[in-house]
Parts: sequence; C-alpha cells; structure tokens
Amino acid sequence: MNQDTELRITNAWFNECDLGGRQPMHNHSNSMLSGTFYLRTNDQSHLQFQSPYGMNDFGNLLLDEPNTKRPNRFGYGFQFKTITYKVEAGICLFWPSHIRHGYAENFTPNRLSLSFNFLPITFNNVYKA
Repeated sequence: MNQDTELRITNAWFNECDLGGRQPMHNHSNSMLSGTFYLRTNDQSHLQFQSPYGMNDFGNLLLDEPNTKRPNRFGYGFQFKTITYKVEAGICLFWPSHIRHGYAENFTPNRLSLSFNFLPITFNNVYKA
C-alpha cells in the first residue's frame, strides 16, 4: 500500500446501550474515516445519517420534493435530510468522519458495537503520524 494512503486507527471504543437509550447526532473530529462494527443487535437496530446538504446556510438544499419519503424521479435519495440504515450483528459500516450520525431510540437489549476512527499516516506532506 502506498504510504500516502495508509491509514491508522487513532482511537476505538465499545458502546453498550440499554433499551430506550439513544445516541444524539454527532460527528467525529480529528479523523477522516469512521466506522462501527456491530456485535449485538436485533431486527430493530438502526443507525441514522444526516445529509450534509442543506443542514446549514453554506450548502445547497437539494430538496426537490419536501416531506417525501420516496426517492426523487431519478431514484436518488439526496433530498432526504436523514437516512436510516438497518444494522445487523457482524456487519461493519464506514463513513467520512464529518457526516453526522446517531439513533433516536434503542430497541435492542444491551446493543453492543465497537467504533473507531482513522487518520492517514501522512497527509499532503503537511502531516505525518
């Protein structure tokens, strides 16, 4: 692997959540790529991602059909403010660290996951771990 693209884990943590618990929307600073490996879930386990488009005054709002629950006429879901993704034990999700994510209410007894953040070993000759 090219050293310029090599990543290292900068931190990792377990998250066990009781019934009714929640994870408010948040993002991860001081990292470029984040992920979660799901260890204990059930058929109601999910993770929500907030669209980076239209969340502030700096981005374009891509809502072509406000308040709709279906993809637009091209089949894209860019108009959704949040996307809910069902998670299952044994899967691992990755996303850019600046994307806000969380879940409103946990319906899984003792939901368990392992989350982590990555940074590149080097970054444009400016940063080197």
